[in-house]
Amino acid sequence: MSRGLKVFFTAWSVYLFFIYIYPQSISGQMVDLGMSLVDNANTYLRYSAGFKDVSFFRGNFLSGHFPGAAVPAAALYALAKPFVQGLSGADSFLVMNALSCVFIASVMGGVTASLVYRFARRTDLGGRAAVLTAFILAFGTISFGYSLALYKVTQVSLCMFSAFYLIFRETDNGRNGPFAYFAAGVLTGAGVATHPVYAIIGAVIVLYAVSKAGVGRGLLCLTGAVLPLLLLAFYLKISFGSYIADPYAFRADAVEYPYELTYPRLSNFFYLLFGLKEGFFIYMPVLLFAFPGVVRAWKGGVYRKEAAAVMLMLLAVTLFFSGYVFKSDPGRVVSAHDAGIPSRFLEPLCPFLAVIAGFGFSRARKRVFCSLSAVSVFFSYLAAQAGFLPGKGGTQLVYSVKVFLSSFGVPVLFSETLPGVLGIGTFHTYLAEARNTLGELLAPGNGELLLRLLTNQMIFVFLFASMFAGAVYLLRLMWRTGR
Repeated sequence: MSRGLKVFFTAWSVYLFFIYIYPQSISGQMVDLGMSLVDNANTYLRYSAGFKDVSFFRGNFLSGHFPGAAVPAAALYALAKPFVQGLSGADSFLVMNALSCVFIASVMGGVTASLVYRFARRTDLGGRAAVLTAFILAFGTISFGYSLALYKVTQVSLCMFSAFYLIFRETDNGRNGPFAYFAAGVLTGAGVATHPVYAIIGAVIVLYAVSKAGVGRGLLCLTGAVLPLLLLAFYLKISFGSYIADPYAFRADAVEYPYELTYPRLSNFFYLLFGLKEGFFIYMPVLLFAFPGVVRAWKGGVYRKEAAAVMLMLLAVTLFFSGYVFKSDPGRVVSAHDAGIPSRFLEPLCPFLAVIAGFGFSRARKRVFCSLSAVSVFFSYLAAQAGFLPGKGGTQLVYSVKVFLSSFGVPVLFSETLPGVLGIGTFHTYLAEARNTLGELLAPGNGELLLRLLTNQMIFVFLFASMFAGAVYLLRLMWRTGR
C-alpha cells in the first residue's frame, strides 16, 4: 500500500470513531434532497421540512442551502436503495444520513488529507515531512470536525484543493495537457456550486492556472467550471423559478434575514484570524508555519506561484467574510459554528495553508513544532468529540470543554449515540437533558443514581479506549509494511 493510501485509511479510520450521525440542518437537507432526486425526480423535502434554514416556495419545502453536497448523497442513496427499501421513509432517511457521514463526509476528509500528502511529496519536502503535513490537516485543523458529518465546506475543500493539485501536478510533470485543466475547472465549478461564496478561491485557482500555463489553459479551466454552474442554474430554475435565485432568500423560518454583506472591516479581519473566541490561528497555531513557509518558498523560487496563490486565498476569503456582519451590529462579524471552534467560513483554506506550512515547520525547531501541533490537535479534538457546537450565544471553547468533562473525553458515538440506541443512561446523557443539573445530581440522596450513571459511563469509556487502541495497533502494522 502506498503512503498516500495509508494516509487516507489512517484519517478515515480515526474519523469513524468520532462520526456524528445525527441529522442537522445542512446534512439532513442534503440527504433529503438527494433521496427526493432519486425517488421522485424532484427537489422537494420530505423528512427535513421542519429543520432549521429550510426554504419554502410555491407550497413546497425546499433546501435552504445550495445543493452541491446533495449530489454524492443522491449517488449513495441510489446504490443503497435496494438495502433500505424495507424501512419506513423516516427510518430510511436516518439510515442514509448515517451512511452519508461514513461513506461521504469522512471519506472526503480522508481523500483531502491524502491529496495534501501527494502535493507535499512532489515538492522538495521529505517523505516524513509530507506525512506530517497531511496529518496536521487531518487532526490539527477544523477539517477534523467537518469530516464527521455532511457539511458543505468539506466538499468545497476537496473540490478546490483537488483542482489546485491537478494543475500543480500537470506542470510538475511538464505536460500541461488540456484535459487536466478542463478537469480542474470542473472541480472548481463543483466547489462553487456547493457554496457559491467560495468563487473567491475559484478565481484564484483560475489565475493560478494562467500563471502556470498561460491564458489558453486558464480559459480551458474556466470553461470546465461553467458546467457545474449550469447544473446549479437549472436546479435553481426548477426549484425557485429563476436561474439566479438565492435559496437563502426563501427561508421559511426567518421574517428578516439578520445578516448582511457589507464592506470589509479591518477589526473583523483580525478577529477572524486572531480573535480569542474563534481566531483561526489561535486555535490552529500550527498553521502559523505557513508564513515562514511562504518566505522559504519565495526564496527558493520554485514554488513562488503556489505560495502567492495560497496567501491570496487567505487574504481574499478573510476580507470577504470580515464584511459579513449582523445588521443590528455591523461591527460584529457573523459567527457560524457546526463542528469547529474557529469559524467554518475559513475551513476551505486549511488544505492550502497546510501544504505551505509544511515548508515552514520542516526547518523549524522540533520543540516549537511539537508544541504548536499539540495545541492544534487538542483544540481540534475538543471540537470533534463534542459533536455539533452551538452557533449563537456562549463560546465554542467553553461548550467543548463542558462536553469533554461530562463525557470523559469520548466522542459522541460512544457518549450519546450508542447509549441512546441501547437505552442506557450515563453521566453525560443525564446532564445533556436540559431539565437536569449537576447540582441536583450531587445532592444528598442521589448517590445511587450517580454511581449507576458513572458506572455506565465508564463502560462506554472502556469500550471506546479498547476499540481505539485496537485500531491504532492495526494502523501501526499497516505503516510498518509496504512502501
